[in-house]
Amino acid sequence: MSSADKTKLDGIAASANNYSLPAGSSTVRGGFKIGYTENGKNYPVEVSNEQMFVNVPWTDTNTTYSTATSTTLGLVKIGYTENGKNYPVELSNGQMFVNVPWTDTDTNTTYSAGSGLDISGTTFSVEADLRDGITHVGVNTSNYITFDSTNGRIDFYAGGAWVARMETDGDLHIKGDVIAFSSIFA
Repeated sequence: MSSADKTKLDGIAASANNYSLPAGSSTVRGGFKIGYTENGKNYPVEVSNEQMFVNVPWTDTNTTYSTATSTTLGLVKIGYTENGKNYPVELSNGQMFVNVPWTDTDTNTTYSAGSGLDISGTTFSVEADLRDGITHVGVNTSNYITFDSTNGRIDFYAGGAWVARMETDGDLHIKGDVIAFSSIFA
């Protein structure tokens, strides 16, 4: 060894060549050891030409999807154009829906007037002549008049009690006192 080399080496401190590479981590740049054994879906790092990689065993299979039907899951293509009462499927935020524009165009409603009613267009009114089948007239179930055309009589009810009957022969039957002349008729 030359004296210049010896002088150079004598200037190096003792243990100056005892460098220890730290273990690498997510926060420390350092060394890593390879040789991990595959475990489930955890794969070892491999090295090729001083470059590291992970070899994930991959099988590329072409998956074929069928068209969706009423009984089978599958793919659906949107883009149908509205035709009559058939409406296209639409998408919003990844969800499918059908927008059916609703307009009530059925104006052909038929009305019929029942007994004692008249009708003009869509307006009902009480007939002026109610002699065709009316059997009860009153304000409630306690105060009313019944017309019995089968037996030819008219019955009167007040306060829920039967109080009078007029028969076809002109007889008037009254429950209680009868006042023959009253000042209520002026």
